[in-house]
Parts: sequence; structure tokens; C-alpha cells
Amino acid sequence: MEPFAAYVDYTADLEIFKTEKPYELYQVEGLPQSDLTNVVYEPHNIACQLEDIRGRESNFSLHEHSFCYMKHTSQVPVVEEDDMMHPYATEVNGLLKQMFNTPHVICYDVRRRMNRPYSQEESMSSSRSVPSPPVTLVHTDHTPSGGWGRIKRHLSDAEFRKFASGEWRARIINVWRPITSPVVDSPLGLCDFRTVDNDDLLASDHVSVISTVEVFQLKHNKNHHWYYLKNQTSNEICIFLAFDSHPPEKIQNYVPHAAITLPFCPPTTVPRESIETRSIVFTPVTPATPVND
Repeated sequence: MEPFAAYVDYTADLEIFKTEKPYELYQVEGLPQSDLTNVVYEPHNIACQLEDIRGRESNFSLHEHSFCYMKHTSQVPVVEEDDMMHPYATEVNGLLKQMFNTPHVICYDVRRRMNRPYSQEESMSSSRSVPSPPVTLVHTDHTPSGGWGRIKRHLSDAEFRKFASGEWRARIINVWRPITSPVVDSPLGLCDFRTVDNDDLLASDHVSVISTVEVFQLKHNKNHHWYYLKNQTSNEICIFLAFDSHPPEKIQNYVPHAAITLPFCPPTTVPRESIETRSIVFTPVTPATPVND
């Protein structure tokens, strides 16, 4: 049997977090590395907790698991990120409108990622001509308050009052697609939210020159169960929940996720390249609107 290991980065449970909130600063010049974050990453081998769901994709749904996989061939050619952002966002919005049976979908982010070395200049760049690296840190994209904060940034005051009235269910949906096909290096890993304890969650501020976003970073727990789709292709998309104002079981159901480092990949493996969108989806709370997942 070939050796297998799978690593993700958890957040160390430091004494300082009893009095100081975790934070990470991005694209900030002139500060020593020690001032950019008070977080320490802990790599953990999750090979024994990791399940390949290849062949059983249909067993997973947005409603029950907060993620699903589906076949979808993009009609948008892979070009520079600046040139494909608008047409690709429009394509994904159309898919989500059909899935959720709603016209109220706002794509606020299209992000291309590539697993390669980055220069200091590239790391500081906010240009969309520079891709982002895969994120090995186990995290959710939002906390409950952070999700509403993100949504408010993209609405007028009147729109926010309408959609935050309690009559609408607000969700933030990530649609993740490989560009490298199939993905062997740094696949997307999804942690089963039902195996996450509240004590595992650390609310953390991710601060850039344009915004502050509150996310959950996770402490390690041996009971976490992980999923991935081995050799995921560009025609297989992963759709997962990043925020939900009305979770079905009234528990925090956002999907912790991370890029999985596979140290035993063959040296000839093509580095991962992927594209993802983040979209806000509004559906009426009553009558219940089914999700066609």
C-alpha cells in the first residue's frame, strides 16, 4: 500500500486568547512579522479522519451536510482573472438562482488560486492579475455576526432592513471548481460541522487595507471528520455553506474547510489551480423554499 498522509493547519490554543482576540493582518507593510498576527498554526495529520466520497457524492446534500457536489461544465474560458470575473460570476449566479429558486443572488467575490511560490511583491498586491495561494488553515469564512457584516457591505440601508427583517433566509454560498483537472495536489477538504464542538471555534479578525472580516478558526479536535473528493475534475463543483441566518437545526452549520497538503504526491504532480465564488442568496423564510441540491 502506498504511504498516505494529509495535513491541515489548525490554530494553537494559546493562553493569550483568554484576554486577546486572535487576529491576522494582510497586505500591511512596515510591520515586523510578529505584529502581523498573534496566531500560531499547528499542522495535524488528518489521514485517519479523512474520507474520500468518490462514488457516493449523491449521499451528501446542502440541507443535511451543508455541502454537495454536482456536475457542471463552465462555458467561461479560463483566462486572466480580471477578464473572467464578471462572466464567471454571472454564470454561477444563474446556477444558484436555479438551485435556490430565487432571483436574489449577489456574487461579491471571484477568487482564483494557484499553489506556487509567491514573491513579496505578489503577496502585497491587491491586483486580481495575481492569484491567491491555497489556504491550509482550518476556518469558516464567517461567524454569525461576520456574515451579516459581509452582507451589509453589499446592500443599501433599505435593502439591508428588508433582508435582515427575519422574513428572509440569508445564506453565503461558496462554489469551488478546480482548474487543474483532476486536482491531485492540495485538494479541498471539508470538515463535518456536526463533529465540531463550540469550544473548537475561535472568532478571529482577518484585517486587510479595505476591510475587517470575522471568521472562525478551529482548534484541533481528534473527533473532527473530514471529507474530500479524490481527483476532483473541472466539471465537478463543490457547493458549500459559509453562512446561514436560519440553520435547519438552529446550530452553527457553516462548513470548516482547508486545502489539504498531501506530502506523498508524485513529484510530477501538476500544482493545484482553482477558482471559487462567494455569493449571497436570499430566500423567503415562509413559505419554505426547497433547495434543488
